[in-house]
Amino acid sequence: MASFQKVLTSGKVSEVLPFVRKDGKSGFWTLNAVMVSENRFMGFTNDITSLKRAENAANREREQLLVTLRSIGDGVITTDIDGNILLINKVAEKLTGWNYLDAVGKPLESVFQIIHGFTGQKCENIVHKVVQSKSIVELANHTMLISKSGERYSIADSGAPIFNQQSDIIGVVIVFRDTTQEELINDHLRQVTKLDSLSILAGGIAHDFNNLLSGIFGYVELSRDAAQTGADNLEYLEKLLPIFDRARGLTQQL
Repeated sequence: MASFQKVLTSGKVSEVLPFVRKDGKSGFWTLNAVMVSENRFMGFTNDITSLKRAENAANREREQLLVTLRSIGDGVITTDIDGNILLINKVAEKLTGWNYLDAVGKPLESVFQIIHGFTGQKCENIVHKVVQSKSIVELANHTMLISKSGERYSIADSGAPIFNQQSDIIGVVIVFRDTTQEELINDHLRQVTKLDSLSILAGGIAHDFNNLLSGIFGYVELSRDAAQTGADNLEYLEKLLPIFDRARGLTQQL
């Protein structure tokens, strides 16, 4: 009756409505009706129950996919084969600085801005690499993500193709995670390793110097004792010279 009132008011109506048949079965149809004259109306219906159910199933599947993506601990972005964003989860929103509504439909490069951490050069669009190779692609180490607000994150990421039932690529899924803290820890471990190496080197140098000094002091004492007794101490003094030469060589190496 509500639809009929619309025809009376505006002269036409176009809607999708649920129906119940005489035998009790229900479904959906399209209703397109017009007012032909003051007391005459013409309407057309088309049973779209199977289409509507398929649409509802697709919507449920899409909603389930969104819930799954939002619960994943890594950032996830899906695109079409041209690189336009279709989906983005909460972690990806946080790291990129783009919310879902603003990101969807945008080219990947405008949202997912990545550079090489050492050179600062812009990384190649991962969607293009995946589409060309038709396989999983992992970005090089030291990849840096620049968020919308300018924050920088060290990330590890990969892209994989999405295939349809005919094995055609219909999109790309990018999965990435923040490795900033891992990089800091690894840098710290590298520094500790360097310090350990320096400690070992310093210990070796101290040992060598100690041996040289021991020899010097030993021959000096022998030379002094010989001088006190009036004996010839030239032999001890001559043995000192090679030790001094080795000490000088060690100093030059340092």
